[in-house]
Amino acid sequence: MKWYQKAADHGNAEAQTNLGFMHANGQGTPFNPSLAYCYWQIVRFNGRAEGKEGLEALKRIMTPAQITKAEELVKEMLKKNPKLLNKKD
Repeated sequence: MKWYQKAADHGNAEAQTNLGFMHANGQGTPFNPSLAYCYWQIVRFNGRAEGKEGLEALKRIMTPAQITKAEELVKEMLKKNPKLLNKKD
């Protein structure tokens, strides 16, 4: 988790994908669909198909209010760390 986070913070889309899966499945971290949504949205912005597939799955289990909050969190995350959108892996 620690190393995925470090890589994700520097724009590594594969690490961001893995963090999305971990948060979506509660693997190595508590289940957090909102945070999974954030990472997969960022992955999608980085041009990876896994982000789109993950988002579609989450949208089926999240409420509209949860999705809205997750979208706001994505904006916060990107504002704090623009390197998340670094498309280099």
